[in-house]
Order: sequence, then C-alpha cells, then structure tokens
Amino acid sequence: MKSLLLASLIFCCSAFSPRIPLVRIRPRTEGYSDRLKSRLTLATKPDGTSLRASSFFEPQPTSCEGKVILITGGTSGLGRESAKRLAKAGGRVIITARDEEKGEKIVSLSKEESWNSAFPITYITMNLDDLDSIKSGVAQLTSKLAADSDSDSDSSQLDVLMNNAGVMALPERTVTKDGFEAQLGINHLSHFALTGLIMNGGLLKPDAKVVSLSSSAHSIASARGGVDFSDIQSERGYDAWKAYGASKLCNLLFATELQRRYGGGGKITSTAVHPGVVRTDLARYIFGTSTVDTDNPDDDGNPIAKFFKKTALQALALFIKDVESGADSQVWLASGGAKKEGIDVAGKYVVDMKPVKPSDAGTGETAAQNLWKISEALTGIEYLES
Repeated sequence: MKSLLLASLIFCCSAFSPRIPLVRIRPRTEGYSDRLKSRLTLATKPDGTSLRASSFFEPQPTSCEGKVILITGGTSGLGRESAKRLAKAGGRVIITARDEEKGEKIVSLSKEESWNSAFPITYITMNLDDLDSIKSGVAQLTSKLAADSDSDSDSSQLDVLMNNAGVMALPERTVTKDGFEAQLGINHLSHFALTGLIMNGGLLKPDAKVVSLSSSAHSIASARGGVDFSDIQSERGYDAWKAYGASKLCNLLFATELQRRYGGGGKITSTAVHPGVVRTDLARYIFGTSTVDTDNPDDDGNPIAKFFKKTALQALALFIKDVESGADSQVWLASGGAKKEGIDVAGKYVVDMKPVKPSDAGTGETAAQNLWKISEALTGIEYLES
C-alpha cells in the first residue's frame, strides 16, 4: 500500500506541469483492453530500452562540434542519455562518475556504440555527497581542460555545464559527508558548490549555458509556502517528499538567481528544466528496483505487496516518460536548440522544450537571494563578482 501511495503522489506532482505527455503508440485496430496492454508493455520494457513510436529530440550531427560539455551523473539515466546524444552531435563530453569503474564502463560503452570517434567520452571522479570530492573533481577538470587546450585553444573552458545528478524521495533522513540533509546536499548544494568552483576557476566560457535539473515536484514545496529557511535541513522533522520538493525548488531558485547575477548581455544563460516523470527514477527510488517491469515487480516474497506494486506501476505506465524523451529538454538546451529557434530561456523554467511559468514560490526573487546566501554559508563557496 505504501508503494501505491508514493507512486500516486509523484503522479500528482507531475500534474503540476501543463505539458507532461502521455506515452504514445502507433494507431491500432484492436479493442480497448488490447490497446491498454500494448501501452503498458510499451512503457515498461524491463531492459530499459524504448519501444515508443513517438520521436525524441535529436540534435543535428554537427550542432555541438567544438563544444565542451560537463554532465554530472553521466553514468546512468538522463545523464547518460544526454551524454550519448550530445557526443553524437559532435560535442566533447565529460561526465562525472562516483568511481573509476562506473566511469570506465561508460567510456567503453561509448566506444562500442560509436558515440563520437573523434572525441570519445571522458570522465572525472566525483562524489556529490562530499565537498572535498567536488573540489578534487574540479581540480581534475582543470587539468583535463588544460591538457586538451594544448592541442585546441577552444577546449580550455566549458561551453555547457549540465547539473543533472540527483536523488529522489529518500525514505529516511540521511546526511552527506559534510552533514547536509542528503536531498538538499546532493540535489542543490553540491551543484551550487560545483558551479561556483568552476566559475571562480575561469573554467566556464563567458557565454556558456548552465542547465540545472529541477522538477514539477518543486510545487510540493510551493504548496507549503516555499523553502523553509528556518529548517532547510529538515532537522525538526523529515518528510521524504517535502524534502525532495524543497530541493527541486532550490534548483529552480538557483538557476534564476544565477541568471540574475551573472547572465545577460552575452554572458551565461542559466536555465532550469523539468524532464518529466521518468520511468527509471520511479523504479529506483519508489519501488527499489533498477527497472520497471509491470508483470514481475520486486515483491520481497509478499503477494500483497506484489499486487499493489503491479497495480501502481500499470496505472503510472500510461503517464511516465522513458529516458529518451525525458532527456529531450536538457539536450535541446545544451545543443543550442532554443537559440536556433529564437526562444529566450535565460532564467526560465523549461518543460518539453518550452518555457513555462513555474509555481509562485519558483519566481520569488527574495527567496532566491536568501537561498544564495545560505548556500554560500553552508558550502563555504563564495562566488566571485561578475
């Protein structure tokens, strides 16, 4: 029952976004029950690949040539899909990996699938639950960019920083190595620190794009009055979804404040994006599995739990996205799709490759400024003046 309630909650959260698409299939002639079965099978193929008939955004093969792109959390899910598409578009893609094994696995996969033979994927090791690891990762990045610039002067700085990695609705309050509540620490503070270190180190081009993953779940925090700055680390009481929603609201406020402070006039473009409710996230954080299989959900040997998990999955399968379509907006932004289409995304909140109005709390300038000051104090990272 708990799984069903949690699944229902995240579905309700997705409803705050006006453009969450349904899973689509080609027109068929069978009856309603057969079409429903087809949709469920389509949305829940357990090996993680997509059978969707609808297309997803594919940047032009040369649209990222000469561009250097850093993606956090690039070893799985949306990060890996983004790395793949941007590399195929000619980008020099660097991902963060928690350890060498995960990094090498993606490097090998990218070579096997020929993502970019001219500039293969590379990685730096970085744990986003540890500020010292983030600082070490930035040092690795500095060395890597310096080495690349020896052969190509355009490779000495990043064209795109994609703050992609994150965790979702952790059932119990845990803390990072620095003592931060984990969802706040990993989803927001780590990327605040990383972006600041990169900018302070001169590693970001003046007109670079900063893409930060938020979520329509920021509306959970908005409905409760916004970020509770008096208890930002949930020390007085922990609610998994409240903490997650607050961290996603922080992502949104950070993106808008970064634009206000450092954007405009040919400077950086900072954008927040909602990828949609993506199937891998649901599986990993709600149902405790790496894939979503509606016919055989993990049930821990409990037939009642299996029934409720299966029921919840089958209901949600009609409304959730696969990884390919979930990555559309961030790939579109990183590859310059918005600029090509003449769409202003500076300081905006993007859903399905279009700017939309976020919740009321997501537009609060005072809250964004307060969050910035608190984030600097917690991380010890102060951004240099623009």
